[in-house]
Amino acid sequence: MQQAAAHFSEEGVRKLLVQVVRGLDHTQKYKLHHLALTPLHILVDAHGRVKISGLGFYQMLGKELFEAIVSAAVVPVKSGPKRFFISEMEVMAPEIKKNKEGEFYSDIYSLAVTGYTLLTSHRPDPHHYISVTEYQKGLSPSWDSVFTQCLQDNPNQRYTSLGELGRALEQLPLGEAAGQPLASKKKE
Repeated sequence: MQQAAAHFSEEGVRKLLVQVVRGLDHTQKYKLHHLALTPLHILVDAHGRVKISGLGFYQMLGKELFEAIVSAAVVPVKSGPKRFFISEMEVMAPEIKKNKEGEFYSDIYSLAVTGYTLLTSHRPDPHHYISVTEYQKGLSPSWDSVFTQCLQDNPNQRYTSLGELGRALEQLPLGEAAGQPLASKKKE
């Protein structure tokens, strides 16, 4: 298995996110949520099939112990030529950080942070959103409508289900550079 944060095309990121959404949607039936999905939790086998690691850890350990463990191990992620750090705390939905119960909508938030990061090599700031096309010319601007809905502070303003998010990703039109590896672009 390889980590997902490698050189991906826009199409590759979309396919990866669709598989992750399907996996999370399936585990939701068993009341399992990830709640802190980073690129390091997405494993891809030699055939491009996705496996998700870390499901249910937050629920099993509780917030305090989970935070102690994840804050001690922040591993660098490489997406394109740029290496950066992303921790579970950075992808956690606002409701989780406020000690509220997490649900599928918390996974939607984490997945959006991860997807945005894989596409742009930058973490999104939900309070000052920067378009993915500002970082990556040629990406479909449709990503922004998906990410802005996923990154809402209020969980009720996010997608109403993982299935709805999956359909939005499957129908998302790709940009002009869809099959090309993404190159990191610094914000000017």
